[in-house]
Amino acid sequence: MEIVLGVSMTPTTVSIALVEGEKADGVIVERDVFDIPAIDDSATSRACDHVIAAILGTQEGAIAAGHHLVSTGVTWTHHAQAALLREALVARGIEDVLLVSELHAAAALAQAVARAVGYDKTALMFVERDTATMA
Repeated sequence: MEIVLGVSMTPTTVSIALVEGEKADGVIVERDVFDIPAIDDSATSRACDHVIAAILGTQEGAIAAGHHLVSTGVTWTHHAQAALLREALVARGIEDVLLVSELHAAAALAQAVARAVGYDKTALMFVERDTATMA
């Protein structure tokens, strides 16, 4: 079975979802949320550690269960946090991980849902703490 790993990384939480299907169009196999308490400004490095542990654990679990991890995507809210994660992934030799901003991930999801239900046009309002973006 082909599976896809999706990870959402914020300054205070890491959420993961493991989904069946090459296009992540199957059922959710597993999901989890890790809280990252801020202690001495090390929350970002701990978030990166949780993301890397989730990726490595999923790869190992998939192989052990006879599955194929097709892709891994990580959404992020802070550019600096994503840059640190990219550096940590490279340092660990972990490849084929797509880092995407939450706005771009939300837009891709909105477009996919619209196509699936047959809509010709899609609008998205992405609301954050201090801003709202209409696409």
